[in-house]
Amino acid sequence: MKLIKILQALLFLTIISPGLSVAAVMTFDGNNQVTGATGLVVGDLGTYDVAFTEGSCINLFSGCDNAVEDFTFSTIEGARDAMKALAELIYVEDSIYDNDASLILGCETGLCVIATTFSFDEFGKVRTFVYSNRDEGSQYSDGFYTSNLTKSRNTTLMDWYTYAVWTPHGETTNVSEPSTLSLFMIPLAGLMLLRIKNS
Repeated sequence: MKLIKILQALLFLTIISPGLSVAAVMTFDGNNQVTGATGLVVGDLGTYDVAFTEGSCINLFSGCDNAVEDFTFSTIEGARDAMKALAELIYVEDSIYDNDASLILGCETGLCVIATTFSFDEFGKVRTFVYSNRDEGSQYSDGFYTSNLTKSRNTTLMDWYTYAVWTPHGETTNVSEPSTLSLFMIPLAGLMLLRIKNS
């Protein structure tokens, strides 16, 4: 009887386990450059996807005229949490991405600045929270800071700067796949129940 209760608990856990967590993964283009990431947990704000995109704020963010409507994060705290989650995924100490900025879409030099928009300054410039990563051996250090750009500044002309465009994870319909544990445990539990029933 005790074994049946244990098997029922295992079966329950394997059925609900696929929806418990989302693993953050980087996305790549055909040239093996990082183009963004999916499934990033941003502080207590939720789970988001991000794409590195070049262009101007006006072109990328619905006219770039209303921070609350145009930007996914409209506070410096939200933008900071997003950039920290992104940096923790991509820029693991001594990884190839930490040592070669050109592996990030939009960056071609020894420097890569990824920017998340969040508001406007008193002059109408776009405020961004950025992570700046320099190639190994640079005299400057990597780090987070805020930066202001004009709305029309085109990052395509800046070979070290790219926008991070954030969307809530799962805006598109995703069908969750069963975990390996689920695929293994369900038949095993069934076999064990058959064995108990036949004894």
